[in-house]
Amino acid sequence: MRKGGKPVRLLLFDRLEDDLRKVVIGKAGVICCPMCLKEFDRNAAESGLLTEEHVIPESTGNQEVTLTCKPCNSTLGHQIDSHLARKVRLDRGVKLGEKIKATLRWQDGGAPVDVEHGADGTIHLHLKPTTSRMTKQFIERARKYASGERQLSLTIDNRLDMRKFVASVAKAAYLGMFVDRGYGYILLPGLEPIRRAIMKDGPDRERLFEVIVPCGQMEVTDLPGVPDRFTFETTSLGGVPVCLSLINMRNASDSAWMVMPPKTNVNTGGWDGLARAAESIRGKPMHVEVDPDGTVRLSGI
Repeated sequence: MRKGGKPVRLLLFDRLEDDLRKVVIGKAGVICCPMCLKEFDRNAAESGLLTEEHVIPESTGNQEVTLTCKPCNSTLGHQIDSHLARKVRLDRGVKLGEKIKATLRWQDGGAPVDVEHGADGTIHLHLKPTTSRMTKQFIERARKYASGERQLSLTIDNRLDMRKFVASVAKAAYLGMFVDRGYGYILLPGLEPIRRAIMKDGPDRERLFEVIVPCGQMEVTDLPGVPDRFTFETTSLGGVPVCLSLINMRNASDSAWMVMPPKTNVNTGGWDGLARAAESIRGKPMHVEVDPDGTVRLSGI
């Protein structure tokens, strides 16, 4: 479902309220934010306290939405999703040659710059000084570089925090499971460490590197390409029953699997079991088969 304002929020609320009522006896007229699990009534969807949240951050081009509360949406968007957006921009610049807006800094000065990566590996900088003083400073420095009077030293700082980037990928995988499997899945006790890893930096977030696996070569039958995402459950990864959530970031960025606790066996959702399952697919080509009834099967591992 695409973003669309209050009518979409209310429609999503009604669907989620119906799902939660079926999962939790006695619960009616409210939904839980899938990130913080706080309860909200329909008025929150009316007022905008419940907001449309992109399942995969919008920076990837994905338009699918669900509901989260405004504090979670704003905080996680600023803290972790901004790093996924930054990586997408960097990947598009390096792999597709698109311009990257940046700032070139030197002692006592600096200026905005467009950075372009050439197909031959060269880097082109188009400087755009904002004042005549900065222009004069740069021209003088460039003259010294050209004459050999001054050595050119360029340090690139992309300000990309990989822990926050991985947390954003995990959030997308988690919300994908929420959309596909509802409250009956995300309210399982085994999902609490996953939420904690997404919401807060710490030991749990560090372990996300063990359960998020960049995709190698992958084929999907009966589909024109790799979809933005899909989820399914399997019992064959490292002998551990798990759920798999695929996140395709397109835009020249990598796709990734996230290995998550299973719905059918609540005793195998710990970090060690998930890491063992992830290791069984790391670096291996995979073939994804989609049956006519929508069943997804993974082979080639």
